[in-house]
Amino acid sequence: MSESKEVLSLEPVLRSVRQLSVAVDLPSLKSEARREIRTADWERLKRRCNQITSPPQWLTVTYSLLFGISASAALSIIPIAYAQGLPTFSLPLYTVGTIATAVLGGVLVGVKPLAA
Repeated sequence: MSESKEVLSLEPVLRSVRQLSVAVDLPSLKSEARREIRTADWERLKRRCNQITSPPQWLTVTYSLLFGISASAALSIIPIAYAQGLPTFSLPLYTVGTIATAVLGGVLVGVKPLAA
């Protein structure tokens, strides 16, 4: 068996690649608004974004629990207001408890966690 080895020339392929032109669609100025930003400002923003930390798990659980207590106390204020024979301090106690737990939960949401 005789195998003939054929030598392929890459020159025609290279010529066709050099002549290849690709159309690129550019967005219109109305559809996509972009702003220029200095490199120094971009680097500063990247550093600041990398410094962002998520709140610790116990903090998230604590304010979620406080908001849940506040919501359940708020929902029970209406039946307590119409109930007969309850001590007179029941309605103000539930109202104060609702407001206190909601405020404390709101304060904990605003707490900035310490960087590790």
